Amino acid sequence: MRMTITISDADRNVDYILAVACDFLAGSGSRPGWLEGGQPTEAPAVEISRVRCLEMALWCGQYAVSAWPGGDPCESLEQRIGDWCLDKYSDEIETAVLAACLARRDVDSSNDSFSY
Repeated sequence: MRMTITISDADRNVDYILAVACDFLAGSGSRPGWLEGGQPTEAPAVEISRVRCLEMALWCGQYAVSAWPGGDPCESLEQRIGDWCLDKYSDEIETAVLAACLARRDVDSSNDSFSY
C-alpha cells in the first residue's frame, strides 16, 4: 500500500510531505480457547518498507518556503531525505500511517454495511 502523509516538526518549523510504502496488518480477532479464556487480540499494525520525501516546507510565521528533493538534476534526494525522516521520525510516521489505514478501513467497513 502507498500513501502520502505529512510530518510536522514544530521545533524546526518544518513540514515533511512523505510518500510511504507499507503493509497494513489488520490484526486478529479473539478466539475462544481453553475454558473460554480465548487468545488476546493482536492489534492492527503497519510495516513501513520505504519512505520518500516529496516536499519540505520551512515555515516563517504564516508563510512557507517549499523545496522538492526530486527536482535535484544531479541526484534525487527523495530517498536519502526519506531515509533520514524514517530514522528520525519513525514513531510519528508509523502512527500517522496506522491512523490513515484505520480510518480507511473504518470508511470501507461502514460503506459495506450500508444497505438500500
